[in-house]
Amino acid sequence: MKHAKMILTLLALASLPNYVSGQGAAAPNGARSGSGPAQKPAGRIEGTVVNSRTMQPVTAAAISIRNAGDSALVGGGFTRADGTFRIDGVRAGVYTVRARVIGYGPVVKSDVRVTAAAMIVDVGRISLTPVTVELSAVSVTADRSDVEVAPDRTSYNVKDMPSSSGGSAVDVLRSVPSVEVDGDNKLSLRGNENVVVQINGRISPMRGEQLGKFLAQLPANMVANVEVVANPSAKNDPEGMAGIVNIVLKENTDLGTSGAFTVGGGTTGQANASANVGYQTGPLTLFANYGLMRDRRIISGFSDRQGFAAGMIPFLESDIGGGQKGYSNSLNATADYNLNERNTISSNLVLSDRAPIRTNDNLYRELDASRTLTSQYLQQKLMTGDELSLDYALTYKRSAQQRGDGLSAEFRTNRGRDTDRVTLGNQAMSASSGAASGIVALERDITRERQNTSYMQADYTKTLGEGLKVETGYKGILRTLDNAFDVANSSDAGATFLADPTRSSAFTYDETVHALYAVLSKNAGDFGLQGGLRGERADTRFNLTGTGEQFSNSYQSVYPSGVISYSLDPSRQVKLSYSKRVTRPDTR
Repeated sequence: MKHAKMILTLLALASLPNYVSGQGAAAPNGARSGSGPAQKPAGRIEGTVVNSRTMQPVTAAAISIRNAGDSALVGGGFTRADGTFRIDGVRAGVYTVRARVIGYGPVVKSDVRVTAAAMIVDVGRISLTPVTVELSAVSVTADRSDVEVAPDRTSYNVKDMPSSSGGSAVDVLRSVPSVEVDGDNKLSLRGNENVVVQINGRISPMRGEQLGKFLAQLPANMVANVEVVANPSAKNDPEGMAGIVNIVLKENTDLGTSGAFTVGGGTTGQANASANVGYQTGPLTLFANYGLMRDRRIISGFSDRQGFAAGMIPFLESDIGGGQKGYSNSLNATADYNLNERNTISSNLVLSDRAPIRTNDNLYRELDASRTLTSQYLQQKLMTGDELSLDYALTYKRSAQQRGDGLSAEFRTNRGRDTDRVTLGNQAMSASSGAASGIVALERDITRERQNTSYMQADYTKTLGEGLKVETGYKGILRTLDNAFDVANSSDAGATFLADPTRSSAFTYDETVHALYAVLSKNAGDFGLQGGLRGERADTRFNLTGTGEQFSNSYQSVYPSGVISYSLDPSRQVKLSYSKRVTRPDTR
């Protein structure tokens, strides 16, 4: 009986175009209430569903509203714990109201009229009679499209990608069209490495090599979909000349208490495990997803180069070997609390702990013009890392009557530290015997980096009617970066190391950005138009702590954007877009 109830609930969900409770219902043919050529005031149908024998409220009964004339589905929802329901966004007309739930016979109320004089209609009490139900096994599968095209972005569902069951986020990104990831886990979009990576719609505080290591050790089964924004609007930060790649992590989609556990592995020695648990009761929703990953990969190859200019080595051959391994722990936790049907407070925590190890062994052979070996040497590299990042966001959202409209405000803070230790070795080899010659020269590099970033953002969206929408908002960024690079050399095979102050350095970097933006969008049939403008004030200060030198820079910038799109069909779109971008400095 428990399984049968869950199956029928899934069937009810599949038959409804959207869940409506205090928001606009979906109109026929997918149109949203309050849009279209003839805007009309939205009404409401409400009532109560009870057990006809005990008169107790019936919870989670499916309510559907249909046009009396053509039986087209207008909207629907489910009853609350007290048996009441309320369907908003209903236009004037004549409707039928149907209530059904497993274990009861369905009831249909006809001739329910919503008029200009009475936009709120209470159908009163709907009494359902308990019945004995025996169901055979039913399998229901509802999959969304693998690719969803929007005017400003393309979203790729990764659920059916082979890499999603046993790989990392890097493997997922390699499966996304126009996104490339090289051997060092650096992302590029359409061949351009100047791309901004977002996690759940927020700019990742990690960059460069640190970001690549994070993605390489994030289990693929924690990723829900990947969004590619080739030409972002003025609403987005103007960083990244190539565009934006947004990695959306999985969130809870079940009501009540839920949980899952997944393990995976690969023939290279890779192993990962993840677990999630969700809990929803009343206005409170909690969800947490934890992933553990161990990665081990072998690196091998060769490189042959020929020099044609005077003074160059005629032939240089090298054999490349090594490997990379390490482990990571990743936690994604969210909490939502509905103050009422319009106001929600949310918090999100992303925590990552990583310990990568990488080795490289490169054997070089120098040959003269007749390809006779003249010298050879072995260069070795051992890199170990200790990285921790924490990202926390507190968000407030107030929704409006029109779906998609409303106000949101967010405070976000990120704390990260990264320590990388690299040991480089250069060993001369005998050209005749290949044995080691002399004492190996060693260099030890240590990079310590700490980064603190705080964000404050407020966004407001308003639909003005006839497919016209305006978005405006403010964003402030305060970023501090502390970086130290120490170099030491050894000429006695590592017995002692002497610091090299001429190559060591340390600096601090502070950056403050204040931005205001406005974006206007218009849908006209198959055409979509969007224009936006973003204004920023930036102040930066760079300090060389070793020398006491200081460099400051303040500037104002304007970033316009525009999009013209035409939908050939629901899955194909042509688009002409323009935006101005900026590349902000990082540790490199």
